[in-house]
Amino acid sequence: MVIGDEQTYGGIGPLADRNVNTNNNLPSAGNGQAETPAPIPAVNPALIAQVFTVFQLADATSAGYGNIGDIVVNAVGERLNTAAWSGNDGTLTNQMFTSSTQSGSSGEYFLDVYREDPQVDSTQEPQFSIAYGHRFGSGSTTLEGQSVGKTFTGAIYGQMAALLEDKADTDNAFQINGSDAEDCIFISMYRNRMKERLDAGNWELHISGSPPAGGGNGKTLRLVDNKVNSASADLGDGPFSIVSGTIAGGPAGTVDAAEYGKVYPNYGVIVLDASLVSASAVISMSNRNLTYDGTGDSIAVTSKLNENVNKIYRAVSGSEYFAARATENIHSQTFFCRIPNYRYNYSSNPSFTTGSRGQLRHATMVGDPKVYITTVGLYDTDGTLNAVAKLSKPLLKSFDREALIRVRLEY
Repeated sequence: MVIGDEQTYGGIGPLADRNVNTNNNLPSAGNGQAETPAPIPAVNPALIAQVFTVFQLADATSAGYGNIGDIVVNAVGERLNTAAWSGNDGTLTNQMFTSSTQSGSSGEYFLDVYREDPQVDSTQEPQFSIAYGHRFGSGSTTLEGQSVGKTFTGAIYGQMAALLEDKADTDNAFQINGSDAEDCIFISMYRNRMKERLDAGNWELHISGSPPAGGGNGKTLRLVDNKVNSASADLGDGPFSIVSGTIAGGPAGTVDAAEYGKVYPNYGVIVLDASLVSASAVISMSNRNLTYDGTGDSIAVTSKLNENVNKIYRAVSGSEYFAARATENIHSQTFFCRIPNYRYNYSSNPSFTTGSRGQLRHATMVGDPKVYITTVGLYDTDGTLNAVAKLSKPLLKSFDREALIRVRLEY
């Protein structure tokens, strides 16, 4: 802690009375000359051991307390849930836009989705991204110099498989519904939207297809994971199966119903089987290889926007509904810093003392010194400062006052 402006430490042993003025040659109130006052009575060391503790950040027992009960550790942590989207909004409804700048540079791979039009407001931040991947590289443009199958969709599929499932085997495929999914839709939340992880059981995505050729309304597929309506305790790392349903109503069928994909909460990524989604939401996905120069097996294109990625974006934005919640565990340690009346009543600050012998600058302080505590420092056993806590306002300290300062570290 800081007495005046000098950093000191409230412990015993090697850290006791760090930087505290211990010079007893104090000036008298009468003539201003230095004289030696009566010695301070000795204090029983056993009593000191009961009052003080050396505040050690790493010295907590399995029961959650320090040596004599002055350190409390919350090892489990407190779960904090927040809305996923910017503006503390939990649901995106009719608020999905793309950026021509981003799609023009990397649209072959993915599309960023914003909640406001970035062409109008350049300060807007992306909320999530949409990508399409094919195990064998179909469904994307082919640039000059690329090998067969080594296209944008092949790169996306392989990257996601390696990231999410640590795929190092020969098949390099996502297992959905018990079989290899050849092509997948990847919806990835941005890290600043999901904090520690996506809250499993508390997200809902709608995908709407185009109306059928004979007229009528297109189908809307409502997706959740199979942990929806589960207890709010930590459900584990996943992945969890994605099924048809809603947060309010739960899964549309049983929890063992056919899955549309998997969600990876720690990565904030939703992986959908593109074929199943296409069939259920009436989206016509293309497995053609599009080329820029017209020499491939399909028509030539001049845009860098991947055809399938654009279709998925239209289906997601057309549904106008994506609800999600972020979650994180806040762990903490609480330190109770005890300051009895007979400690930390002096300072070596120049405003408090004068001369080489540390005499009190102001005669009115003799016999009744007063200082103010502004900061608490937490040290380890080697005397290394590990953390600093500032008081909301200076705390008056004198021989007539004691204090108990509670310091809480959250991480």
